[in-house]
Amino acid sequence: MSRSSSSAPNRVAEYDRIQDRFAEAIGGRPDHPVVDPAADRDRPGRYVAVVEFPGFPEAMANSGHAATGTFLAELRAICEGEPEFRNLDVRQARPY
Repeated sequence: MSRSSSSAPNRVAEYDRIQDRFAEAIGGRPDHPVVDPAADRDRPGRYVAVVEFPGFPEAMANSGHAATGTFLAELRAICEGEPEFRNLDVRQARPY
């Protein structure tokens, strides 16, 4: 799943605090590493985070967790637009 939002650059620190609260609320489970946030070089002010899960059931369990709803509400409060979510299936991971 990826999140994409157009939050102002000065709100990145707020995002970090929201993410910290989410990790604490959900138990800081290490089974889904997060890259937070990646700045889009081609579209300044846009950030993307990729959350990787072992499988679809784990992703759906995360989506249904109460802490995820709180995270989304807090994320919406700092974004200029609606956060976008995508469910992606990795076809293949290859080192180059």
